[in-house]
Amino acid sequence: MMFLGTGASESIPNPLCRCPVCTDARTISGYARCRSMFLLDSRNLIDFGPDLFPACHKLSLDLGDLESVFITHTHGDHFCLENMDVVKYSMTRDGRPLTFYLSAAAYDLCIHAMESSPRLPGIRNLVKAVNLGNAKLVKVVPYQWFETSGLRVMAVESSHTVTAEEHAINYLFEKEGKRFLYACDSGRYLSQALEALRGAQVDALAMDCTWGLCQKYDSARHLNCEDFCLQLKQFEQYGILGCKTQVYATHVNHKQGATHAQLQHWFDGNSPFPVTVAMDGMRVELQ
Repeated sequence: MMFLGTGASESIPNPLCRCPVCTDARTISGYARCRSMFLLDSRNLIDFGPDLFPACHKLSLDLGDLESVFITHTHGDHFCLENMDVVKYSMTRDGRPLTFYLSAAAYDLCIHAMESSPRLPGIRNLVKAVNLGNAKLVKVVPYQWFETSGLRVMAVESSHTVTAEEHAINYLFEKEGKRFLYACDSGRYLSQALEALRGAQVDALAMDCTWGLCQKYDSARHLNCEDFCLQLKQFEQYGILGCKTQVYATHVNHKQGATHAQLQHWFDGNSPFPVTVAMDGMRVELQ
């Protein structure tokens, strides 16, 4: 497993910004962050953002075996429709489609856009991909397990809003007895999600830390470091994670003001669990 991107909607560095975080990322090799994506294995990817191409180029990745893409929500930094041509232009996939898993609200939004605005940039790519069989869109039902591409998967509702109808979904994955929870974009978990995950005892957790050390922000949509730690304590109370769970902070926004090193230093001194601030290209080896 690998983090392909660990940044928020603007990436780090923002090309038009000279804040300390962006300057730090330009100065220190490896500190730049593509927009968030996560590779589960050669067949499975979380999100399909605008930095898919540069991330794969930077990390020398071959995604020729990719089968399933788990979309958290339709914000453009997580689901870039311009990427839809990538399957069509592959000369070696022999017509194998990519299957995109989405919430019911995200699925309905895509279908409505395809029917009402088929010529708009991006939407046009989606229409072509679906009509040519390069892509399949599949609705997921929250809290119901399903199997695909060698994984057992359960979608988990989050409080992160996209529209009045659409909230981002997170995913719990299981393979060969190991469990991984991808909680990004999230905000604080609601009681229904916590109950659904009760006793999950995940081996690894990657969670939203968009707002870092910032104090003024909307905790229903994203987490800062303090809420990240409160969420960890809540997960512990519900048996979602334990003392051996590997915890990673991701989806970091440059506007929160802390550099990578400063975020890691804060977690080292304040978190109830060991937390690793993820970086692009970081591999996750489940223990």
